Amino acid sequence: MTTISSTTLSSLTGKTTDATKKASETYTQFLTMLTTQLQNQDPLDPTDSNEFTNQLVQFSQVEQQILGNEKLDALLTQNSNNQIGQSLSYIGKDIYYKGDSAYFDGTKSLKFGYAIDGEAEISALHIYDSNEQLVKTLTDPAGTTSGSVTWDGTDNDGNTLAAGTYTLVLDALDADGAAVDTYTGVPGHVDGVETVDGVLYLALTGDTRVDATSVLSISDPDTTTTTTGTTS
Repeated sequence: MTTISSTTLSSLTGKTTDATKKASETYTQFLTMLTTQLQNQDPLDPTDSNEFTNQLVQFSQVEQQILGNEKLDALLTQNSNNQIGQSLSYIGKDIYYKGDSAYFDGTKSLKFGYAIDGEAEISALHIYDSNEQLVKTLTDPAGTTSGSVTWDGTDNDGNTLAAGTYTLVLDALDADGAAVDTYTGVPGHVDGVETVDGVLYLALTGDTRVDATSVLSISDPDTTTTTTGTTS
């Protein structure tokens, strides 16, 4: 399923159309007034033609700007359509992206990646459910700057959790007890693509949407993922 959001483009196009209509009406009114004034001017004290010329030049400049906006609207629409076309290859694929939310289908284990930006004395990976309740604490990765862990979908008591979207949090502290910056990478399955305000988003299983620029790797379902970037 492919979802395309064109609200912004439609809004921009509508504004340009309204501006064109108003400029045309104003220009018509100006010409009518100019003709009337010329017909009723005092022959001994005619209106300065330079003033008419300046006003006509100003109207011409406004018209050119509006025409430029119309062409820009067309380019934005074309660019959006090109983005959608190029991104169709994502649909049906498994991706790995920089983020902290992943959908668990109730059966298949999930592999998470992590990176610690500095020396950490203490660190732990925590998994929270949709109610922000801690359900699982994974292997302590202290002493390593990056790596991956696999979650089998069970809680701390060994019970298999229900299908749903879960959030991964990596906490790390240095020797002084100060927080160290961390990054996580999570898997997802692409169901569709959409553009919002000119930005391309991927719609993932579990009603999650991610910026396409956050994708680190892409693969066919149930195949080995080839990494194309790092989480740090």
